[in-house]
Amino acid sequence: LDIDIKIIHILATQIKFLKDNNIDVILVSSGAIASGMVAIGLKIKPANIHKLQALASIGQMDLVHSYQKIFKESKLQTSQILLTNEDLKDARRSNNITSTIQELFNLNVIPVVNENDTISFDEIKFGDNDNLAALLSNLLDCDKLIILTDQQGLFDKNPSKYKDAKLINEADKDSNLEKFATTEGSKVGTGGMLSKILSARVAKCVTHIVGIDNNILKDIFNNNFVGTTLK
Repeated sequence: LDIDIKIIHILATQIKFLKDNNIDVILVSSGAIASGMVAIGLKIKPANIHKLQALASIGQMDLVHSYQKIFKESKLQTSQILLTNEDLKDARRSNNITSTIQELFNLNVIPVVNENDTISFDEIKFGDNDNLAALLSNLLDCDKLIILTDQQGLFDKNPSKYKDAKLINEADKDSNLEKFATTEGSKVGTGGMLSKILSARVAKCVTHIVGIDNNILKDIFNNNFVGTTLK
């Protein structure tokens, strides 16, 4: 799985729209390990933590460069922030994170955040970037958490397997949504729909689980009914 340049272009165009409407945006991105795998020709994600850390170190270079290059085409400046779970648990560090991000907003910069996989290990990992995004949304008192996925949203059954699967447009995040979720991830990713439901519960704000298209962020900004909204 190489870096999906098309998706980064879609994000850049829509985030420019949000910024033009005075909306501050934090982008939590995965992809460093997957990018590292491509760089050295690995097909299957290894289990060894030190190999994963090394792959993240390799892949982070391409990932950040892609965001910087493509966002600049939309006249957007990006920055990189790498975090571990310990950074958000510690009061002084979390205050520093908040202050730094606020200053980046003042400078009209888009923070691109990722888990610091190069130094993270099992005891301090967030688990996945959905959870990291939820914790950050709480730290920064965000109005919305938008989780992008390869489906339109949360369905009552797996739409890849069942043609009669129905999209759940809106639900209480504390209701029994686990029965609709799958923990299946990709060969290079983590999580699945269950991860997104659990992360929505962590977040104190309204959470949107949506698929990626050319207008998804604009639709949410305009209160158009898209994807799954968890309140």
